[in-house]
Amino acid sequence: MKKVLIIANAFPPYHLVGRLRTTQFAKYLPENGWEPVILTPTSTYLWEKDDAVLDEIPKGLKIYRAYLPPSLPVIIKNLTSSKNRPPRKETKSSQQEKKVEAKPFKNVNLKKILINCINGFQKFLNTYILIPGYHILWIPFATKRAIQIIKKEQISVIFTSFPAYSLNIIGYMLKVVTRVPWVADYRDLWTDDLSRDWLPRWRKRLERFLEFVVMKRADRIIIVSGQMVHIMLRNFPYLNNERFAVISNGFDPEYSKIIITNYKKGTSFKIVYTGQIKNFTHSKFFFAVDELIKKNDDLAKKIEIILVGRIVETEKEKIFQELNKQNIISRLHITGWISHAKALEIQKNSDVLLLIIGSKVPNPETILTGKIFEYIIAQRPILALVPEGAAKEVILKTRTGIPVHPENLKGIKNAITELYKQWKSDSLFIQPDWTEINKYDRKNLTKKLAAILDVILNKK
Repeated sequence: MKKVLIIANAFPPYHLVGRLRTTQFAKYLPENGWEPVILTPTSTYLWEKDDAVLDEIPKGLKIYRAYLPPSLPVIIKNLTSSKNRPPRKETKSSQQEKKVEAKPFKNVNLKKILINCINGFQKFLNTYILIPGYHILWIPFATKRAIQIIKKEQISVIFTSFPAYSLNIIGYMLKVVTRVPWVADYRDLWTDDLSRDWLPRWRKRLERFLEFVVMKRADRIIIVSGQMVHIMLRNFPYLNNERFAVISNGFDPEYSKIIITNYKKGTSFKIVYTGQIKNFTHSKFFFAVDELIKKNDDLAKKIEIILVGRIVETEKEKIFQELNKQNIISRLHITGWISHAKALEIQKNSDVLLLIIGSKVPNPETILTGKIFEYIIAQRPILALVPEGAAKEVILKTRTGIPVHPENLKGIKNAITELYKQWKSDSLFIQPDWTEINKYDRKNLTKKLAAILDVILNKK
């Protein structure tokens, strides 16, 4: 059987939703004549880690791991974790030390000063040293390991899936050294990535040039939405349309059968958001809820907003500032990080699932996150606060929710009011278009990938 080397940073036990694309391609490629071989970072220093998702790895899959040095936040986390410190024995002197008050420093928060210094140094590294990103540190280890794997496993095609952006550099280097065809999988844009608008202008220009050099070597570039293709062609007009193929995110049909259960209405009207908590300040959702509960006592008593996940550090202050201006704190519950399985269970038992894609981020029309498909197979109505673009198209075509522009305050209020009326009358259900939904079946999407790999191999 032909072999493809899949190089990806998002792979179990990494628990964020991007891992599903890699694991599910690996699951269904053998049905299409390709044996996947995985190269991924060592898991020792992963920040987002959940050993429970290791069960998603297909049986018999060959997995190689290359050393990834720990990031500074992970080093600090390990050093300061109480689990890593031996218990301190109490002595008379140590007891006396506790009673001593360091008067000159009693108003100084040394821990806060240390954290600010560390964050400042990390920002310096991220801006000036780690270009194009943290995984630049993985390049020498991954490249060496990949060359060994290519020889040992007789690899026919190399497939890199990112972000992280350094994986494209790895793919480029392997293509030059081994002359094995290379496919670059863009789950997100690189130099137009919505989460990197903080980069200084000189850095953006440098990375745009780096992307230009690297992508010239790719035999095929896979993109998750047609809108992303337009942006890539605008940025790199030397690339013709034939170099691109669109394979969107999707859902595992076998997995969806497991998680779909009968919905049971509860005593509260639950609006649930799962995933990294961000972009809330790019929408009028909190304002809409605040205005509704001021005017509707019945809704105020029944509504419950559940945010499942961890607030992105850079947005934490802005989110809480906005929440403090509203009257919804008592109706809000933030779970913090929980396992993926538990998050899916909460999705299934929600009344409404909340999706937010802020319109103020760069190129919002291109975003087609894997979370959309998790929501779709949960079979609960989706309140999709999204701009024009790929996400809105999917919601409308699959008939799985109500799309509203994230800054349309009146539209959001009307949507919540309508969903609440349906909930009260026991008619809060959707009638999905399964013909359209099945286009995003991972089995079908993997067939498209296998066909692309076949074409590239035949051209070799």
